[in-house]
Order: sequence, then C-alpha cells, then structure tokens
Amino acid sequence: MRGAIAVLFALAVAALCLRLGFWQLDRLAQRRAANASLREAMALPEIDLPDSFASVARNPSAYVYRRVRLRGTYDASHELVLRGRSEGGNPGVHLTAPLLLGGDLAVMINRGWVPAADAATVDIRPFAEPGAREVEGILLAAPATTDAEPLDVSVAGTRLRTFARLPLDSLRAAGPPILLPLYVQQLGGTPPAGPLPRRVGVPPLDEGPHLGYAVQWFSFAAIALGGLALLLVRSRRRGR
Repeated sequence: MRGAIAVLFALAVAALCLRLGFWQLDRLAQRRAANASLREAMALPEIDLPDSFASVARNPSAYVYRRVRLRGTYDASHELVLRGRSEGGNPGVHLTAPLLLGGDLAVMINRGWVPAADAATVDIRPFAEPGAREVEGILLAAPATTDAEPLDVSVAGTRLRTFARLPLDSLRAAGPPILLPLYVQQLGGTPPAGPLPRRVGVPPLDEGPHLGYAVQWFSFAAIALGGLALLLVRSRRRGR
C-alpha cells in the first residue's frame, strides 16, 4: 500500500512539473512573439497626432508599439500617479497626464519616473511641464485594470490619488476630452526643466527567465521519475 502511494505521488509530482515546464515554454513563445511585434512596429514610419487620431481610435490594436509624435499642453488638473514603480532598485512612481491636442482630443502620456520612498507619496508640483510640449514615444495598450482602485495619500496637506494600473477605460468613459484608447510612453521630445521625471525606456526585448524556469521544472520531473524508477527497481529486488 505504501509503495502504491509513493508511485502515485511521484507520478503526480512529475505530471505537475511537466505541465509547469510546458507552461513556461508557452510563456516564452508569447514573449518572443511580443518582441517580434515590437521590433516590427518600431521599424514602421512615425505617426503624427492628431492627424492620425481617428485611424488609431478605430483600430488601436494595429498601432500598439508604433512610434508617435504629438504636440499639445498637459492638463495638470487630471494628472495621475502610478504607484509601485521602481528604477534601478529604487522605489518611485510614474507621472501620467493627458496631453491636450486641441479640438477636445487628448492622449494620456506616461511622462516618466520620479523617486518616492514609499513608492506612492510624492509632491508632483516640482515636476510640472507647463506650456506647449512636444512628445515622442511609443503607443502602448493599458494593462487590465483589475487593480485600478485608487489609493489616496496626503502630500503637502492635499490629497493625491494614486493607482497601481492606469485606469484608461474609466478615464475615457468620463470624457471629455476624447481620449485615445492607447497611451504614450514618452521617450523624447521637449525635455523637462530638470533631471526628473526620468523618461521610461522601451519595453525590454529580452526573453525573460521562462526558458530557465522550463528547464528547472523539467529537471524536477526527471528527478521525480528517476526516483520512481529507483524505487521500483529496489522493490523488485526485494520481491525476488
């Protein structure tokens, strides 16, 4: 009875490890496909907004990762702070704000990273970028807003609303202005007055740890099966 339980346990462990290994290989294939899409899109001509606003709004998925150039003024009254962002191991936040293009059109811009000791509380006033601005960057899809509940923090006696994810869908539903269904991760354009906010780079094109994890899970499966084989050999020898 104990031997049968051991056999079933080893098979279950091996099956689980094999499943996790193939899951990591699937994640690796997705990462490679995303990298290929990023390279292909960034090689295409730059989009100028608001000239292409209607085209992007009609089919946003076709424009993800496209390079873009736009000009306008920031609506500082609707700036949002994305908490829990780090750079080089240092805690901070991302500053985002709608760039008004004129004619009720606007695009949400991730202006960049600034430090914050608790990765949430920061006085955003010193990092304002008033006046006409030129932005160069790439168009990105906002992640699913399953964690879009605001967290209010107190800064300089005023309430600051922070988010873990950019609530782009909610912002668009609350318009005007008419927000593009994609946001721009700023890479260049008019520089800030100081060293901050620090522009966020393009998404990394590495393959991540998925291959290493897959090899690890397959190794665990091999160990479990090897242990099972050893157990069966010893059991057969004892039965002679």
